[in-house]
Amino acid sequence: MARTTTTTTTYICDRCKKQVELVETPTGLSSVGSWIEIVQGSETLDICDECADLYEDFLAERMSMIQQLKIIDAIRETLDNPTAEKESEWMAMEYVEKGFIRSHAGQSYECIQSHVTQPGWEPLYTPALWKTYTPEGVIPEWKQPAGAHDAYAKGAKVTHKGTVWVSTADNNVWEPGVYGWSVQ
Repeated sequence: MARTTTTTTTYICDRCKKQVELVETPTGLSSVGSWIEIVQGSETLDICDECADLYEDFLAERMSMIQQLKIIDAIRETLDNPTAEKESEWMAMEYVEKGFIRSHAGQSYECIQSHVTQPGWEPLYTPALWKTYTPEGVIPEWKQPAGAHDAYAKGAKVTHKGTVWVSTADNNVWEPGVYGWSVQ
């Protein structure tokens, strides 16, 4: 009959000094508690599962802080550079002011609310921050407004079904020919 041998190793958490026992059996490892090894640069930390949870929370807060610092840097860079380009390609982590023009995916957009751009906040997906840009002198094609933020102002001109229309109402969300528009 074969003898079964087990080996017990006790580890001490580098953070809270709690003892964790790892028991090695012929079939593998089992433990009383969990054990995690974290490498930070040239330093290795052996910590228990409770401290690992705290460490993960710390990392999440640290990443949030780093994100906030990047936003502050983006705002400072724009404010410190009064000749910042008002028209350029859209990019994440840039402070843009109302009226700035950015190109993205082949379309130009005008910023309608100052903010710091972020991944996932591309102009196409954030109509509360951007509207399609139309250069002066060009009458845009009518597009159904999504809400008050992009409703047509009184006097706004659009083309619709080959006709130029002028809005006769403020905050106009109606299709030309239905209500609130007159033919130019």
